[in-house]
Amino acid sequence: MKHFLFFFLLCTLYPVQIFAQGETAVPFLLITSSPEGNGMGGIAASILSANPTASIANPGQIGYGSLQNYFSANFYTPKVDWLPGFHFGDLWYNVHAVNYGINFNKIAPSSVPISIGFGYSKIFISLGNFIVTGPDSPEPIDTFYAFEQSEQYTMGVGFDYFIKGGIGLTQKNILSSLGGWISGDSAVQSEGRQTAIDIGGIVQVPLAELFISQEEKETKKLLPTLNMTIGAVRSNIGGKISYIDQAQADQLHHLATLGASWEIGVTMLHNSVRKNILSFTLSRQAEDILVRRYQDEYEIYRMKYQTGFGDIQPYNNLIAGKYGGGIYLRKGWQINIADAVFLRGGSVNARGLRYNTTGFGFSLQRIFQFLSPALSSTPAESSSYDFFTQHFDVQYNYASYEASDRYDFSPIAGTLFQSVNFIIK
Repeated sequence: MKHFLFFFLLCTLYPVQIFAQGETAVPFLLITSSPEGNGMGGIAASILSANPTASIANPGQIGYGSLQNYFSANFYTPKVDWLPGFHFGDLWYNVHAVNYGINFNKIAPSSVPISIGFGYSKIFISLGNFIVTGPDSPEPIDTFYAFEQSEQYTMGVGFDYFIKGGIGLTQKNILSSLGGWISGDSAVQSEGRQTAIDIGGIVQVPLAELFISQEEKETKKLLPTLNMTIGAVRSNIGGKISYIDQAQADQLHHLATLGASWEIGVTMLHNSVRKNILSFTLSRQAEDILVRRYQDEYEIYRMKYQTGFGDIQPYNNLIAGKYGGGIYLRKGWQINIADAVFLRGGSVNARGLRYNTTGFGFSLQRIFQFLSPALSSTPAESSSYDFFTQHFDVQYNYASYEASDRYDFSPIAGTLFQSVNFIIK
């Protein structure tokens, strides 16, 4: 039973490539939770997003989200079948997230352009039911259900004064229940618990606005867009997880994330409001698990944490797009059509792990705004219609994982992420 469980967990954790960098606990936290980000190679920490699940990757996203929305709630529809290549029916992954925001500039337009946001999210991965046998017989004596989960509580501040973005902090309450021990004629399930902290920030610099006057913004019908976004996160800062014996506790995988995105597009002036018409975003994000093994003076292997951003090289990884060392390198792109329809693609490259991603999404609010003249025939209808299309939105996002080569077998190929996001602005 013990060997079968180890093999099962090895298969489960394979996609997050943990073994090349150190033996650490709860690697399910390395799975990208954002369906938007999963369509772009798993990039969710370094492209601005008001989706609540983006705050799981970068707490700073909740600051930006609070600039945009008073409330947003995201749910997977349905939960994700994890490692579909192995056809384990009881192995699945699920996330839900809720954010609340207060933009002081909306309440009092003359106030400072800042906002605050609060969020809650829960990640749950089911590892299935396992049969427990005794030491002297293959006859089952009990069963146990293995799972892991993390609850996140996030707080952040958003700002929009030429540059916009956010900074934030997340506390994670982690529970890992993977097995136990035999006591008499039954199995006693053991649990490991730990608290961890994430710290992150994201900023977007509107480079094109450096060369555009205020008069041009207010009068010119079409203007170019050129934005650069940078995101940085340190995740899972905390102690060890112990299941039975504290002396055999497992390290948490401290994670460093650094990414950059470049957006180019065109905006149009309509009813004194400047709106996006078409844009293209190119993103790159590097991640490093900051745990390293070393031998002490007695030739005993031990663990230590790296400082800063580990082996991430900003120019080589984010500008040149080169992969090297023990990092993850994520690449992604997005085509944004009038903030209504989004097309996405990307890739992931890590030691022993390569796959591609595709995705799309749409916003009902933007679509109905385009249809407004046709759907509201009287002034009263138009006023009510405009109120709802200005303050409410429903968004859908879809993403899938694919093998990088059609002849390769990948246990995560065919993984599908689908979610619905409800928004009040």
